[in-house]
Amino acid sequence: MKIVKLLALLTLILLLGACSDENSDPVDNEIGFAATVQPIVNANCLTCHSNPPTNYAPMSLTSYSLVKNAVQNLDLIDRIERTAGTVGAMPASGGPLSASDIQTIKDWQAGGFLN
Repeated sequence: MKIVKLLALLTLILLLGACSDENSDPVDNEIGFAATVQPIVNANCLTCHSNPPTNYAPMSLTSYSLVKNAVQNLDLIDRIERTAGTVGAMPASGGPLSASDIQTIKDWQAGGFLN
């Protein structure tokens, strides 16, 4: 009887082990500023948020620390989302940021503002 239980336990362990995907690599969900967020900002925001800011933009978004500060203290994400499709929408040139780009900035914030 003990052998039957031991064989059943070993079979269960083997079956559970077969269900795991040993060859899969962990997905890198870290979003860094330089590789991911800065290209979004450069392509969409620097027309006005350059250094010095132009077109009545209230701040520059030309560096990691300035963008981080804008997200943390100046409601940058809310301003981008709230103004989409309205007069005075950001960015002023071109269309609004895509939902994907906005989510990337949110994920950068949630991930601890990696540089």
